[in-house]
Formats: sequence, C-alpha cells, structure tokens
Amino acid sequence: MYNLIKFNLDIIQNPIRETTAQAKRGHIYFVDLGYNYGSELRDGHYCVVLASQGKVATVIPLTSKNPINSKITRVNLGIISKLPQTIISYALINEITTISKSRLMIPKIKGKKVNVKLNASQLDDIENELKNYLLKTS
Repeated sequence: MYNLIKFNLDIIQNPIRETTAQAKRGHIYFVDLGYNYGSELRDGHYCVVLASQGKVATVIPLTSKNPINSKITRVNLGIISKLPQTIISYALINEITTISKSRLMIPKIKGKKVNVKLNASQLDDIENELKNYLLKTS
C-alpha cells in the first residue's frame, strides 16, 4: 500500500514523468488504477498490454479471484510464469481500459525488474473472449 501512495504522490508532484516501460503487446505490468466509482476496478493490479500508441496503452487488468456464479467475463490464464505468486490468474475482459504509459511499472521480484509476458495461447484466449464480449449479437 505504501508503494501505491508513494507512486500517486510522485505522479502529482511530477505529472510529466515518463515511464521506463515500453508497453509491449502481451507484456504484463503493475498498474495503479487509482480510485474509481461503483464497481470499477481500482488500486494496484497486474495488467496485460493489448495495444500501445503514442503515450497511452490499452490494458486488461488481471486478478486471482474467480467467484462462483460470477457474471463477469474473465479468461483463465493459468499460472503466469515469472510473477511472484504461483496462483491462477484471470483476465478481466470487461475492465479493458486505456491508460497513460506513465502508469506502467515493470514488475519486480526480490528488487529486480523482470519481463513478464503472456504466451501466444493466453493472448489468443483473451482476444477471442474480447471479441465475444464486444461483438455480442444478443
């Protein structure tokens, strides 16, 4: 929690801060989604980059929670190698959003930055479910 507060304070004090992240498609970054309204996702989450253009990136947040009978569209990604936790991750398709690249923080394990990337199968699963979610005909 302290890191999130420190990160937000840094953004307020240095609003033109540039990120060291490249925002590459399929890569996972830690993102502080801030405070949002209602049921919108908030606080810190790992996110996967789907697209990047200019100073913004389109991301889908990840979670480890999978409530039974949930109507929220999510994709089971399994265990993502290189992430500090060895738990199943889910992509929250309905929470797709575009953010400033300055929000992207490269994940760290034991103080060292690590590149975390989804495999082709995981990305395909996200894309297919995203198409279904956005292009529903009913």
